[in-house]
Amino acid sequence: MSRGATAIYVVLKALSATGVQVIIPSNICLSVVAAILFSGNSLHLIDIELGSQSISPEGLTSVDRSKKSVVIYPHMYGICHQNILKIKDICRERGWFLIEDCAQSPGASVAGERAGSFGDAAVFSFGAGKIVDCGYGGAIATDDKQLVDELNKIYSKIGSGGVSPRVKERTYTKAFKALYAIGESRRNIDLSKPFLALLNVFKGAFIYRADELPFDRIRSGLSGITENLKERMENAILFRQEFDNSGIDYIRHPEGSAYWRFNILYAAKTRNALLRSLHSKGLYASSWFPSVDRFFKKRAPGEEALFETSDYIGDRILNLWVNHEVDKDYVYNATSIITAFNN
Repeated sequence: MSRGATAIYVVLKALSATGVQVIIPSNICLSVVAAILFSGNSLHLIDIELGSQSISPEGLTSVDRSKKSVVIYPHMYGICHQNILKIKDICRERGWFLIEDCAQSPGASVAGERAGSFGDAAVFSFGAGKIVDCGYGGAIATDDKQLVDELNKIYSKIGSGGVSPRVKERTYTKAFKALYAIGESRRNIDLSKPFLALLNVFKGAFIYRADELPFDRIRSGLSGITENLKERMENAILFRQEFDNSGIDYIRHPEGSAYWRFNILYAAKTRNALLRSLHSKGLYASSWFPSVDRFFKKRAPGEEALFETSDYIGDRILNLWVNHEVDKDYVYNATSIITAFNN
């Protein structure tokens, strides 16, 4: 596959899923949202829960079971949580197709099973910034041979996108970041029209067939996943040691999880100022992922209560790098700036 978003689109199309509700957590990568909308389906957002940073079993059981549904469960930030076992059972009992989004969690596991082995299908991404970073590329995993035939058929019919899709993706990212900055500074503004217009202009950046894929790089990245995750864990441990006595809160990763980033939770009023401070020192940091609902519809009065936890995390999260791009100096410099900013 060309990328993770295309993989999600292809799975939904292969299921002949059109006009169904696709259930996702309200804090998720917007590429997932784009894939769902382009597939002709609607979104059903569920507030996240703190342990998994994803859909909770309780949230899923609250959804009307009579509606035809597909569930996309992302292992957010590399967290592989035991909730996936209950999510799997709920989906099986209700006859809902379960897609695991493993873009941030290759190599992670829970209860002795790898992320990607719980759903009816799993999607992976090898794009820039992912744990296995090959610049682009994605994959679908399933043990349904009939579905595999349909996946191949659907993917073969997708256009290659003309002008380099990755150039389009970079252009889209630049435009989206500008829109995101406007939304951060003016929280009551309606972002739905400009965001949906942006998606339509850049559809070819999300859904396309790659004429060539970096198979050698993907194989190399997957074969080196153990060392990759070990390096990330070592940097995460350094961050934990620095933050444990500082009063800075951070997201806990259960045993078996992977570290896409190290995620701290900072005061909402000053998080963005801290982010700018880190960037001014040349230090990697980001603030993904916000509540996605405000990008495609304006909230009605009282709807804030529907996404209370999502908003709490989205307003506070700050992601710090743990991969090969950074070293101990980065960890110590970043923690020094953050703790000083906190005092």
